[in-house]
Amino acid sequence: TTALVSCWFARKMGSDDKMETDKAESVASNASVKDETVASTRQTKKRPRSPMPDESSSATAKQGAINPASAAAAAQLSASMGWNGLYSLLSASAISTTSTTNVMPTSEQVEQAATKSVQECPPFVHLSKTDSAPQLKILDDRRLTIKGGMRGYRMSRATHGVSSGNYYYEAIILEPPSVSEIVESLPSNVRMGKKLQDQIQQALLDEKEGQENSTQFGGHARLGWSMRTGDLQAPVGYDKWSFGLRDIGGSKIHCSKRDDKWGGEAFGPGDVVGCAISLPPKDEDGNPTGVNTIKFFKNGTPMGDIVVTKGRKEGGEAFHPPDGVYYPAVSTYMGAGVKINPGPYFVYPPRKQKTGYKLQPVSNLCKPPVAIEEAIAKAQKEKPFRKSDMLQKFQELVEIEAKLLHDAYQKHRRKHIEEIIEEREKRSLSISGLEEDEFYKKE
Repeated sequence: TTALVSCWFARKMGSDDKMETDKAESVASNASVKDETVASTRQTKKRPRSPMPDESSSATAKQGAINPASAAAAAQLSASMGWNGLYSLLSASAISTTSTTNVMPTSEQVEQAATKSVQECPPFVHLSKTDSAPQLKILDDRRLTIKGGMRGYRMSRATHGVSSGNYYYEAIILEPPSVSEIVESLPSNVRMGKKLQDQIQQALLDEKEGQENSTQFGGHARLGWSMRTGDLQAPVGYDKWSFGLRDIGGSKIHCSKRDDKWGGEAFGPGDVVGCAISLPPKDEDGNPTGVNTIKFFKNGTPMGDIVVTKGRKEGGEAFHPPDGVYYPAVSTYMGAGVKINPGPYFVYPPRKQKTGYKLQPVSNLCKPPVAIEEAIAKAQKEKPFRKSDMLQKFQELVEIEAKLLHDAYQKHRRKHIEEIIEEREKRSLSISGLEEDEFYKKE
């Protein structure tokens, strides 16, 4: 018995020793795996080797890196001079914190940015892309012709406004689409009242028989002046921020209130409607030196009641607007089209004005682009970059955009004179003096 107990005890101790050994080996193995995992993780998170100082500086130099402060100064100069393409590129470099984007723009980048800028915002007074209802279409590349508003009046404002002085622009009323074209363009699910349905039927009948439209159905336009706060989804004269003239009967409209008996005249396709505004300046004490007025003209002749007293012409005012900044504004309906002419020449220069009342063209509100040589000299004088090579590069970029602006303005002025000559000749009006203009180019 004693021998059996001793044998069992020996086996038990041997088994326990083996279990302890296996456990120790397992713990050691787990620790080894954990150490390898940690080491592997540290190895994957290890930062890439930083480039040597000479490598970094040489790479940056090749890219033409510029100082953010210099880029900001150049961007500010570009904005003040109207170099919008350069401004967009340099302002991005000024706020950049990475060496890959904080570089001098290339000639190709400037030419592309400047071309886009000139297309979207030409260097002369035009109908603003960002200040027009999206339902309207600005047709020509000079952004002077507007069309649209099939399901209601919509408004478009010009890029430059009047805050003081006497200014004038005219609008040529274009031929609207035919009644059948308007009907075909209407949505199939459009809802119309019985009165409008009857007008459409009558208008279609008149068109089919070759007679003049005896209804008011068709394209219509309203013209005038509007502040920036005027509603673009409504006609000129809808709210207190705009003052308009209606094509039907020549009614004047403000705050949606219509006056049919103020002396206005109806206008339609082929007519040229002039819009004048006078905002006299204040004196040294801030007191007005005159009365704010808005006047309208049809084919050069003033609307409203004109009174002549002792040789002086008075009257004809449609509105007396409060002080503010007023922009040329047009609104169209049912596909009507209007082409604005900010000047400097007009088809019908305004006539029969009161003594001392001289109107400037709205085109004077936008200064022409500076000459190419003057632009380069301005960049040299301001010196936004201290390093001579950077300044030279900046001048080259300035020359690219200045030339694009100069060419666009020259093209516009030549086209403007050609159109005025054409419109005057159609009406058997004098073209005296137009052919002597410096921008006129006879073929």
